[in-house]
Amino acid sequence: MAQPTFETLLYDVQDGVATITLNRPDKLNAFNTKMRDEIIAALDATDADDAVRAVIFTYWRRARLLRRRRLVLGVEHLRLR
Repeated sequence: MAQPTFETLLYDVQDGVATITLNRPDKLNAFNTKMRDEIIAALDATDADDAVRAVIFTYWRRARLLRRRRLVLGVEHLRLR
C-alpha cells in the first residue's frame, strides 16, 4: 500500500507499526485544522491497512535532535467515528 504524504505530519509504516509524527516544529507543533484533518486521514489510512497493528504518535522538536513522546495504541481499539 502506498503511504500517504502530508504537510503537517510525517507518516511511516514498518513491521506493522504506523508512526505519525507531528511536523510543525517552527510553530512548536501547534495544533490547527490542517493538522486535525491530516491526523484523521492518517488514522483512516492505518484503519484501511490490515498490516498495521499499532500506531505511535510522536513529534519533532525545534532542537536539532529528535525527541519523542510516544503513545502506542492498538488500531483495533482506535475509532474516531
